Parts: sequence; structure tokens; C-alpha cells
Amino acid sequence: MSTERSQAILLRDSQSTPLRSRLSVKPHHPDYDAHVLAHIKAKVVIDPVKGCWLWQGFVHPMTPTKHGFSVGGYGTVGYRGRSRPVHRVVWTILKGAPPKKMDVCHECDVRHCCNPDHLWLGTRRQNMQDMAAKGRGLTGKKVMQTECLRGHPLSGDNLYLSHGGRRRGCLECDKILRAQPKYVEWRRAYQRIRRGWTKEEAHGLPPVPAGQPTARRSVGARK
Repeated sequence: MSTERSQAILLRDSQSTPLRSRLSVKPHHPDYDAHVLAHIKAKVVIDPVKGCWLWQGFVHPMTPTKHGFSVGGYGTVGYRGRSRPVHRVVWTILKGAPPKKMDVCHECDVRHCCNPDHLWLGTRRQNMQDMAAKGRGLTGKKVMQTECLRGHPLSGDNLYLSHGGRRRGCLECDKILRAQPKYVEWRRAYQRIRRGWTKEEAHGLPPVPAGQPTARRSVGARK
């Protein structure tokens, strides 16, 4: 067995009889949850060190927002007609639906892990306190963060301070954000509006190569 194969063990029971397609079983069928759980188990890989069930299906990426990057990294799966977090689905099937306003939290801190032994139920406040205590939050106070959410070091030339030194930022993440097409489009429109363009012109006209003279560039220019 190769090294990669030994480090990534598929969570399948070769002794079990094959189940019908998950999509052919309707939510009202008594075996629906069993089919969904079998589908999840067939699409995870076990971490041989931590024992995490690493979801190999769709995982939400880190997306740019007004204040930085939204929290991504959670896997989703279709369940009873909706796309739901895979770790919540596993909890619901094995331990019952979590109460309203309760989070299914990760003890292992691996967001796309769905091992039921690594999950615990807590309020949003308890979840945030656990995150801050482990130094993973953007504003964690108990333990100083050494890495950003993307794993870049928050030290040396990669660290910058803002808001009077109260907020620590990652320069590498800023570079990724500024390269996003949506951010480039928003920044172009923002600069145009500052120079006197209307919102329709700022958002509707295509970009003009740098250095090329245009009639609109001289309108509203600051003296």
C-alpha cells in the first residue's frame, strides 16, 4: 500500500450490501437517514493522526467581504431538500436535531470534519469562547493569534496594525482580497465616483487602460 493510501483511509464498510442511490430514496422513506449517512461515509477520508472524518464533497471557500474574509471551510451536503452543513447533518442523524440557537461545535477545530466523536453541542456564546480560548478568533483575547484563518503568520513583515493598534491584519490575505475580481470592480467604481462619475457610469462603463486619455477622466477631477 502506498504512503498516500495508508494516510488517507476511505471510510467504507466493504462487508455491507450496496445501497440504492441516495437521490432515489425520498425524505419520507424510513431508510432515508441511513442512505444519507452511507453517502456521507463514502465521501470522507479518515485522518490517521486525529481521526477526523474529512469531507471530500463541496466545502465553502473563503470569500471576500467588506471587512476581510468570511468564515469558510465548512462542508455541505443535500439533506431533506436543502443544502446543510455536513457536520450538523451527521449530528442530526445520529443524535437528533439540535435545538434552535444551538451550534454543533468542533472539538478538533477542523471545519470540514464530520466525525460525531469530535462534535459537541453548545450555544453561540460557548462556541465563540472556545474559539477565543484556542486563539482562533479574529479578536481572541485569551491567547494571541499566531496565524490568520488562511494559515499565514501574523508576525514580522506580514503583520500590520489598524484601528489604533487594536486590530491585527494579514498582508498576504489583503493581497488575495485585492486580486479578487469583485473587489477590483468595486474599487474601480469607488474611484470613479470620487472623481465625479455618476453611479451608472462608474458601474456600467468598461475599464480603460492606464494612460489612455478619456473625456470622463477630466470631469470632476480634484484641483
